[in-house]
Amino acid sequence: MGTENNEHQLTVEEANEANESYRAADRFFHELRHKSMLDRRYKLIENFILLASPNRSNIQRALNNFLEMSKTDGTQESEANVSAGAILGSARAMLMMKQTQKAKLQLKRVLTHAWSLEEADYLQQCWLLLIDIYINQGKNEQASNVLRTVLQHNSSCSKAYEYMGFICEKEQKYFDAAANYEAAWNVCKRRNPGIGYKLAYNYFKCRRLIECIEVCHAVLKRYPTYPKIKKEILDKARANIRM
Repeated sequence: MGTENNEHQLTVEEANEANESYRAADRFFHELRHKSMLDRRYKLIENFILLASPNRSNIQRALNNFLEMSKTDGTQESEANVSAGAILGSARAMLMMKQTQKAKLQLKRVLTHAWSLEEADYLQQCWLLLIDIYINQGKNEQASNVLRTVLQHNSSCSKAYEYMGFICEKEQKYFDAAANYEAAWNVCKRRNPGIGYKLAYNYFKCRRLIECIEVCHAVLKRYPTYPKIKKEILDKARANIRM
């Protein structure tokens, strides 16, 4: 007497359907893996990791790879679709190798790049890096133009407001500097002591002494040993109020 098999036996039709579902899922997986966008993201991350290496040959390797990824045929259409991530990676590598002018030329390629959620973070980092280069070269007008682009697309970019404040401060426009540092201070939820210091300093220069003291207290409450802010700003603001 044979044993009874209680397991469900697939019919031929069910087996065919299961096989077809498997084949469809398998095709989808392979298509997904080899989609150019996913493959590009993987390559970008791989080379950013390589860029973090202290080994100069690895940095050169990453640079070569980023340059390859950012190649276009030179037409306006192809330049408009250049990878912002590859531009950022190549520019960072060039700066690490003291090739500032080349880095600037790379970054300028995405100045008019169309904004998209997919490229947003890389684009913003490219623009901020270009701004930093412009500021270091004393080209404040060009830096301000790029800053307006950043803030047009992301009005919550603390770094952009900080750069704006820095430019205004250099030009001794302390009221404008304070307004920009205040925006940066609020965006970072009053947690960045460096921005707090700059805001307090510019409040002091504007004779907004009460606000200056309040910001100093906020910084020292969170960072009690933060250097210079008590001696150089807080104590002076208090002394000026007593006068």
